[in-house]
Amino acid sequence: MIKNSYIYTGSVIHKRFKPTIHSFKYKVFSLLVDLSELELLDKSLKIFSYNKFNIVSFYDRDHGARDGSSIKEWVIDNLKKNNIILPY
Repeated sequence: MIKNSYIYTGSVIHKRFKPTIHSFKYKVFSLLVDLSELELLDKSLKIFSYNKFNIVSFYDRDHGARDGSSIKEWVIDNLKKNNIILPY
């Protein structure tokens, strides 16, 4: 069951008054991905893949050490190195 990952939607709005009036508005989205849920998201959502091509893909090689190793383990190691204690 996916508990902590979300898709947030919103709008970007811009308005300029000088030298001429100009404005625009467009829809955007942001992902909040719980790193513990990456494999579950991959199995549960048809448009999301973990370390595979899809409409929305999350690759470990694009984050953290950027060598393909686990992003979750990279984050945990960095928290420990900086004396940040996880609540779980």
